[in-house]
Formats: sequence, C-alpha cells, structure tokens
Amino acid sequence: MITRKIYFLWGKYRYYPSGYSFGQNIADLPSQGFGACAIAHWLSSEIERSVDLVDNWISKLQDLNKSQKSNSFYNGEYWELHVKNQYVFICNDYLDEQKVIMTIEQFLYVLEQYKIFLKKNIRIPKILLPLWM
Repeated sequence: MITRKIYFLWGKYRYYPSGYSFGQNIADLPSQGFGACAIAHWLSSEIERSVDLVDNWISKLQDLNKSQKSNSFYNGEYWELHVKNQYVFICNDYLDEQKVIMTIEQFLYVLEQYKIFLKKNIRIPKILLPLWM
C-alpha cells in the first residue's frame, strides 16, 4: 500500500483538505502525486463539511463491500466514482490527471479519518494537520 497524506490547510474561514503540503506552490506538480489531490478535492467538493454525507458514503460502501455487487456508479458535480470488484475509482470530469484507484477498505479508512476531523469542528488556524492514507 502506498502511503500519502491529505493535509488540512487553513482557508479564509476554515480548514480544507488538500493534496499539497503547506507552502507548496499549486502551479507545481504535487510532490505526492495526483492521487492524494484527487481524494482531497473529491472530499471538499462532494462531501464538503457534512458528517451526515460521510456517514451516508460509509454505509453505501460497506453495503457494497458486503454484497459483492459487481458494479456501481455515482456521478457528482465534478466527479465520477466507480465501485467494481472491491475497488473504488475516482476521476475528475475536467482534469485528466486527477484519478485514483484504491480498495474499498482504503477508501473507508479515508472517510472515517475525514469524519473524525469534521467532528472536531476546528475553527481557528493552529498547525498543519495531516490525514494519513
């Protein structure tokens, strides 16, 4: 398993998930590759800051994992998410390089970690917060 980090960077009024580390120029190629960026952008655009949506995705993926359903497809605002044969494939509709494939278990772990972060409800900037994948 490849280990990458999703960082939570302070925006104007809140933290947001990013595949770029603090101070890294977004015009440069991400040092971790585009997979962490794709997951971070999917979290921020499709789930945003909703714990209920995270719970909804966790239950959907757990049901798919148990049922061994062969193929599922979800289309969001900018993203497509495919689940097939115990793998999750996320791709951006507009940026070809933002694609990632991972197991359902890995994706569930990311969602659980994001849920933990959202429940902390941090409102003021403190430090750079990594989410391990």
